[in-house]
Amino acid sequence: DGDEQTLLVLADWASIAIQNADLYRTQRERRDELERTVAALEATMSIARALGAETDLARVLELVTKRGRALVEARIMVIALLEDDGLVVRAVAGQAGAELLGQRLPLETALGAASARGAAGGERLAGEATRLRRALAREVGAETGIVVPLRYRDTTVGVLAALDHMDEQEGFTADEERLLEAFAASAATAVVTAQRVAASTLRRRMEAAEQERARWARELHDESLQDLAGLKILLASGRRTAGSADPLTGVVDEAIDRLSASIDGLRGLIADLRPAALDQLGVAAALDGLAARTRKNSGLEIVLDVALDESALELGGERDVASTVYRFVQEALTNVVKHADATRAEIVLAVDDGQLVASVRDDGAGFDPAAPTRGFGLLGMRERIELAQGRLDVDTTPGHGTVLRVRIPVAGATARRSA
Repeated sequence: DGDEQTLLVLADWASIAIQNADLYRTQRERRDELERTVAALEATMSIARALGAETDLARVLELVTKRGRALVEARIMVIALLEDDGLVVRAVAGQAGAELLGQRLPLETALGAASARGAAGGERLAGEATRLRRALAREVGAETGIVVPLRYRDTTVGVLAALDHMDEQEGFTADEERLLEAFAASAATAVVTAQRVAASTLRRRMEAAEQERARWARELHDESLQDLAGLKILLASGRRTAGSADPLTGVVDEAIDRLSASIDGLRGLIADLRPAALDQLGVAAALDGLAARTRKNSGLEIVLDVALDESALELGGERDVASTVYRFVQEALTNVVKHADATRAEIVLAVDDGQLVASVRDDGAGFDPAAPTRGFGLLGMRERIELAQGRLDVDTTPGHGTVLRVRIPVAGATARRSA
């Protein structure tokens, strides 16, 4: 009986000790969780302040990867943005080489641009997270990781991926994943803001360039061209007055011929700077004049096929589709004449499923699109087309010609019936 009473007393003491230990552990866990929450909040606020002061896209991506990596203590942090019909790695921080930049991530669904940027795209992206993580892990030799979407107003703009934990622990915790998701929300806002600032800057630059082209075209037409035409008339008048017996007749005739050639060249330059037909008659007439000048100057055979209702292009403002299409064809023909060694080029404008499709095909030497170039032709095309919310595709191989194709969404676009 004495032993039983002693054991009961000890059991009471043990239960009190266990209860106190449980309470202490609960309090400690709550304290640790609160400390982590406060630390995460401070880090998120610091990151938000840093991102809020930046509008340069490259700098924003750099800050997001570096701060995000420090936030979850990842060995590698990667940002991939949605471009055209896939994800492209645009920033890397940590123990990964620069060769990862620019790589396209393989996706089973390809994350089509239309659906991937909507609400359904976020769900599809979440379903692809495991495959994305594995694809990135293979590239950098990682074993664990988490992938969260960068979403802005129900629109998916890319993904943020953390690979391998810096500590000894296996993988990332659920808390770290939630923390990275919260961080990705702020990061997405900063990325979209920087993208819009970059697009706005580019648009203003191109608008300024178009205005400058128009100004130079007016000045050349109103001053230089008129002066040359007046000089030609003066020489022709003097030639008639002097008669054929004058020894300077041959010199005057040669001067008149050279002036005529200069006037024709200046008219072509003015038309290239800002064709009046584009503003007054539409893109079909402007392209017809461009094709005629290119044929005359280069001897290139050019076939032009325009089958669309031009009223769909009269949008103006930020999406001057007619000007975009004209500049695209102009740059493409310039490249064909200078570099392709082609004998024939075909220009086609049509409407396909609510999109304006413009293509330039040549039978020239082709080129390697992955090879570095010193020019800005394709880059300028892409920038101008992206501002019109379009897409440029390049189909070429050395020795087999080139096809440049542009697709621009145009509301209410309809095909024009041929007579």
